[in-house]
Amino acid sequence: MDRFLKNIGQDAKSFARIFDLIKDLVFIMEVSDQSFRYLYMNKSAYEVMDLKQDIIGKEMQYVLPKEMSTFLISKYKEVVTTGKSLEFESNLFPSNREFIGETSLNPILNNEGDCQYILAIVRDVTERERHRIELANMAFYDYLTGLPNRRTFEDRLTKAINQAARTNKKIAVMMLDGYNIKKINDKYGHDAGDMAIKEMAFRIKGCVRQNDTVARFGGDEMGIIIANIDSNEMAEVIANRVLESFEAPFYINEHELQLGVGIGVSFYPDHAIDKSLLVKYADKALYDAKKKGKLEYRIFKIRNNKINLSTYFSEKFRHVFYNKTID
Repeated sequence: MDRFLKNIGQDAKSFARIFDLIKDLVFIMEVSDQSFRYLYMNKSAYEVMDLKQDIIGKEMQYVLPKEMSTFLISKYKEVVTTGKSLEFESNLFPSNREFIGETSLNPILNNEGDCQYILAIVRDVTERERHRIELANMAFYDYLTGLPNRRTFEDRLTKAINQAARTNKKIAVMMLDGYNIKKINDKYGHDAGDMAIKEMAFRIKGCVRQNDTVARFGGDEMGIIIANIDSNEMAEVIANRVLESFEAPFYINEHELQLGVGIGVSFYPDHAIDKSLLVKYADKALYDAKKKGKLEYRIFKIRNNKINLSTYFSEKFRHVFYNKTID
């Protein structure tokens, strides 16, 4: 192979026919005074780069955009300096479509041991990377609505509590359940039910601030984190906004349907400073809100002014100690 590549001039037609059968993009660059000149490109390279002109014999910096050429030239220079192959992945590539390339740069040395040519092979890994990102998102986001899932909700609530402890701000945790989703499923099918859940998520998302979190736990159960607020009233405004958004009907195949939602609310630090208790208390308030089956929100109330003091103070002291430790 080395002999074949070193005799580029003699075997040009032979390697051109072979490389044109390869789906990977193949380039042979001539090294001259730390500049890199296009000596050969296979058919796949021409197709992906969608070139409007012949670039054979031209230097890289005069062909590619500045950011791209600067990045690639630094990689090529590294190969010349070390005399060793180099692999990297980048989306910096001239293409008429989204393209992520896995590149291998291979030095071709002359008899003196100097790098005379560089063989570059670029593999299209765009679909592989897209699939990897989709799989990663599945661990943190709900597949149907695109909202954060329970795991992400809990992570963000932890971060919000830590920040609130440092800034003396409040947090509202809201738990929500939809009304009539089961009826829609039973009457119009699960596709219609999925459409209703997506509509529910869309309406809720449109009522909160940009930095607030709306998450789907499963079914028609959702949660909201309203962080960095100065008063409970700020959260109540958002709760009312959510309820008002469900007053308008929802249409499936020309059928007018009425969605509904109940909301339970708990506040940090009023009700608890532990995330699991905040969710638990918001769930209890949600249970009260759903009793009448109307568009309604309820704020958690401590029954008879009683609270599990051992749990409260153990969590409180642990929380204070943690934040003093990291400050």
